[in-house]
Amino acid sequence: MAIAYTSIAAMASIVPKLSGLRLEVYSAIRSWQGTGPSIEDLAVKLGRKESSICARIDELRAAGAIEDGPFKTNERSGHVARTYLVMVWREPAAHAGDGQLDLFGGSNQSRGHGAYGAA
Repeated sequence: MAIAYTSIAAMASIVPKLSGLRLEVYSAIRSWQGTGPSIEDLAVKLGRKESSICARIDELRAAGAIEDGPFKTNERSGHVARTYLVMVWREPAAHAGDGQLDLFGGSNQSRGHGAYGAA
């Protein structure tokens, strides 16, 4: 699914408007190494209560600045929790139907390439 130019422009306009704890949470998620942080991770890193982080997560998600990431087990509590990732706009890759990336339109087979891409 292609992302409309207006959606990309809207995303670009959201981040500069962030301030306060929303900006702190967004920046912490953006700078997180590896799998995104959970609410517990963010609360520890920012020295805030989980309830205040949770509210900012909801606001950032509603604004389209972050998205849900994979689940992980928190190190401190041992609970399974969702992680969060900064929204990154990517144009979807076009595939040739055979699972291969189709950069030029049409399938590899239609251009005379064999199963291994050799002419």
